[in-house]
Amino acid sequence: MIRTILAIVFVRIFSSLSAQIVFSEIHFNPCTAQGSDNACEFVEIFNGYNSAVDLTGWTTSGIDFVFPAVTLGPGEFYVIARGNSNCVDYDLSSFPTFTGNLVNSGETISLIDDCLNVITSVTYDNVDSWPQGDADMDGNDTNGGDANGECESLHLLSLADDAAPQNWGDGPEGSPPSPGSNAALSIGMMTFEACLLPVTLTNFIGKAHAQEGIWLSWATSSEVNIANFDLEHADDGTTFHTIASFFPRGSNHEGAQYNHVHKDPFPLLNYYRLKIVDHDGLVTFGPVVAVSDKIQSPQLRYTFPTVTNGNLRIRGVDQVQKIRIMSSDGLLVHDSASMTQVDISHLPIGHYLIHIQLQDSILVERFFKN
Repeated sequence: MIRTILAIVFVRIFSSLSAQIVFSEIHFNPCTAQGSDNACEFVEIFNGYNSAVDLTGWTTSGIDFVFPAVTLGPGEFYVIARGNSNCVDYDLSSFPTFTGNLVNSGETISLIDDCLNVITSVTYDNVDSWPQGDADMDGNDTNGGDANGECESLHLLSLADDAAPQNWGDGPEGSPPSPGSNAALSIGMMTFEACLLPVTLTNFIGKAHAQEGIWLSWATSSEVNIANFDLEHADDGTTFHTIASFFPRGSNHEGAQYNHVHKDPFPLLNYYRLKIVDHDGLVTFGPVVAVSDKIQSPQLRYTFPTVTNGNLRIRGVDQVQKIRIMSSDGLLVHDSASMTQVDISHLPIGHYLIHIQLQDSILVERFFKN
C-alpha cells in the first residue's frame, strides 16, 4: 500500500459495526419546496462514545470537508452543509459547508480521522433496500414521502451499524429534516481512543551549498515499526530513484535527526522525497521538496504576497522564461510562459512551490494559498 502524506501514518479501516461516531442524518435530495437541491443538502455526524472526540484535521470523502479545530462531546452532533441556506423547514446558515454534492442516485461517504483511518463509511441509495417512504419501517407510511426528493431525510435509528440500510429510516414520517438532533440515538458504553502516528516527520529540508552539492536533512518526533528510510531523487518531480538508505534511530517516544549531502545533483532543479518502509512491508512516501543547485540570497523574495487567495505577483527578475507551480506532494498544478501575475484562486488551500525559470537558473520560493 502506498500513500503520499506529510504526517507518515499507517492506514487502517475500521468496521462500522464498532464505530460509535457515525453518520446520523443524510439529506441527499431535498424536495423543491425546501429550496435548491444542492444548497439544502446536509450531513449530520453523531458522537455515540462516552468520551469526547477531537475531530481536528479529520476529513470526509464522497463530499469534501476538512474539520477545523473542534471537539465533539458525548451525545453531540456536528452538521456540515452544502450551502449556508435558510431552507424551508430547517436552517443551515450556522453550519460549516462542504464542497461537492450528495449524489441523488446514491454514493459512498466516509469519515476519515487524522491518521487516515476510515472510521465509518455509508453507501446510501435510493433503491428498495433503503427506506422508501416508511420511516418507522412498520409497513405503513400514512403521510407519504421519502428521502429521495420528497422532503424527508435519512435518519439513523441505531448505533449498531450505520452502513446497514435496515438501521435507517426516512423521516420521522411527514416531518422535515432536523439537522443537529436525533431522538433515536443515545450514548453507548465505549470510550474513544485516538490514533497514534507510527512515524511523524517534523521537517524535511534541502539547501544548496557551494562546492559541496545539496544538503538534505529531516527530523522525526517518533518512529514505530520502521525498517528503513530511503532518500529518493528526481529531476522531473515524478521519476524517483534511491540515492541513500538509513536505518531508523528513533523509538516510540523519541525522534531522530538525519542528514545527507547529495554531491552530484542535476543542473538547476532537483526533487527529493523520503520513502519509508516498515517491517510489515508497508511503503509510505513523505512530501516532495524541490531544491535549486544555484545558491540564492535568502534576503531576496521575488514572489508577493507569500500568503494569498487570489493573485501571485512576480517582480525584481528579468528574462523569465517559464513559471511552474508544484503542490506539496509534487504535482504540477500550473505551467505557463512568462508573466508578472499568476491567478491561483482556483487552487486548493495549502503550501506550494513556485519555480521561476530564468535563462540560466531557476528561482524556487514557497507560498501559501488560503
